[in-house]
Amino acid sequence: EALLATTTLYHRIAMGALKPLFRMYPKYKLYVTGHGPTAAASATLAAFSLSTAPTTPKPVSCFTTATPRVGDYRYLQAATALETLRFLRTARIVLQGDACRSRKPCWGLSHAGFQVELIKDTPPKKQETKDE
Repeated sequence: EALLATTTLYHRIAMGALKPLFRMYPKYKLYVTGHGPTAAASATLAAFSLSTAPTTPKPVSCFTTATPRVGDYRYLQAATALETLRFLRTARIVLQGDACRSRKPCWGLSHAGFQVELIKDTPPKKQETKDE
């Protein structure tokens, strides 16, 4: 409930601040980012909300890391529909070992968008070449 209230507040503030900018710069795009459970969840919900506003340039792109699940099945259906309409693009960046990385629903909540997984890189092994 508190997260939804915060997201609604962010939406009102963002639209108040951004609406004049959208008119001045109609070719600009909107990117929303967040890192960590609170900021990533807020960014995800704010991008979802902003993508439904008629005056927001489309698509609204959202890039987050360490993102918790933020919505139920209805949210997942709505976010998928917004992505299909090209109103919203959501990418979750996860690191190897990240507790928030699973795509499986948990406690009735789901992730939306697509997942980019970064794994710990190991240095390449030096390969010996034979002189011919």
